[in-house]
Amino acid sequence: MSGCSMAAMQPSEPFKDFKISSTDVLDKVLVRSPCPKCSKSRMYFCYNCLVPVEALMGHIPHVQLPLTVEIIKHPSETDGKSTAVHAAVLAPDDVILRTYPDVGTYDPEETVLVFPSESAGSVADACAAFAAARRPIRRALFLDCTWNQCRRLTSDERLRGLRAVHLRAHHTRFWRYQRGKPRTHLATVEAVYYFLRELLESQQGAYDGEVDDLLFFFDFFYRTVYRARGAGTLWAYREEQQWTRPSDGPPSDVQ
Repeated sequence: MSGCSMAAMQPSEPFKDFKISSTDVLDKVLVRSPCPKCSKSRMYFCYNCLVPVEALMGHIPHVQLPLTVEIIKHPSETDGKSTAVHAAVLAPDDVILRTYPDVGTYDPEETVLVFPSESAGSVADACAAFAAARRPIRRALFLDCTWNQCRRLTSDERLRGLRAVHLRAHHTRFWRYQRGKPRTHLATVEAVYYFLRELLESQQGAYDGEVDDLLFFFDFFYRTVYRARGAGTLWAYREEQQWTRPSDGPPSDVQ
């Protein structure tokens, strides 16, 4: 079966059964406007100030998380293309973005590093271990970088000694690719979402869509790119374990 035929099998709305707020308000944003803080021209939100444009203030979800999420971005990563910003805009009370080498000081008795190292255990195992020690998981760290950049971050002594956890196998719906990587390599906001989902499943015994709105922008952008490019040309939606790049290159930044 060809790559295009496989792509045609991909759903146009993979999150339609999630409890994500209506994105109709985003369809009404037709032009860029000044960021309410820095005045730079932005479409939906400012990826520097981490706030929505004025037309969206009070009209997008405000997500409450069960712990603090810190995302450490590699300095080579482009702010305007990072999905980590989605989490910071939608959950401003609970998400902290840092750019390496800005790294905090973390208590290993209340912090996990979400990274699939050789020593990483499952989210469920971490929950059980913290519960046995009668210490809640209060903070989760994520690395916003390519897989080729992660060695520099994970070798930082400030992150050593933290319990590493890996996620179950979830397929990405990101519209950009990392050459030669499997579809289980998630965009940052997807990783944050699936970690929290697994955490709540372990702690509560079930998950009821409590943090689905973290994918509010991601869902909208997925559908926007899907419509603009067509399922048959989007390499990120193919079913092969590894993606191949089409001749016309990646889509432009939808932000």
